[in-house]
Amino acid sequence: VTPPYWDKSVVNTSIDKYGVKLIWSGANDNVSVAYYVVYENDSKILETPNNSCIIQGLKIGNTYKFKVEAVDSSLNQSNNGPSVDVLYIDDVAPYWLQNSKLLLSDLTPTSVKVKWNQALDNFDIVEYEVYLNDEIYRCDIKSGKHNVLGEVYMCDINNLTPNTNYKIEIKAVDSSGNYSVDNLIKTFITPGKNKNTVPQVSKII
Repeated sequence: VTPPYWDKSVVNTSIDKYGVKLIWSGANDNVSVAYYVVYENDSKILETPNNSCIIQGLKIGNTYKFKVEAVDSSLNQSNNGPSVDVLYIDDVAPYWLQNSKLLLSDLTPTSVKVKWNQALDNFDIVEYEVYLNDEIYRCDIKSGKHNVLGEVYMCDINNLTPNTNYKIEIKAVDSSGNYSVDNLIKTFITPGKNKNTVPQVSKII
């Protein structure tokens, strides 16, 4: 009777709002491995024929120990399977896709409309912060659909000064309070009274 065995296998993990995904390399057996058993804090929680699984129902801030053992077709189980300790927290910052855009429209001497794509996150985006010249600008953010950009968020910027340089920056915030780093940024100059101009666009970071 020869149980399955492991050659320096490790368990890789990824965390999102659905739980923890575990991925491991396969065990060895003189016949074949039938399935894997996954343990959470030394308690058996599932069996799977795959080399990966998703563990759900976890609590943010808790640490969990996961261990994987292999079972062969004769029901012999390994005893040296890989294990990993996971602190279930969200420390991943929100981000935008490479083609995300920050658009300005309806520019007047005292106002401008701002639109941008939704950011992405491994958990949830809970809010966007709009910064005008590096100071937070309070506005009612609306959302809608755009046939090219997908989900778009909008904000009206008012009480601007004519013929003045401005910078607008959008930051995304997730449910754990993580802020995006590579934000959407544009600069523009408001026209003088009774004049129109096209916003001058800085590089989108």
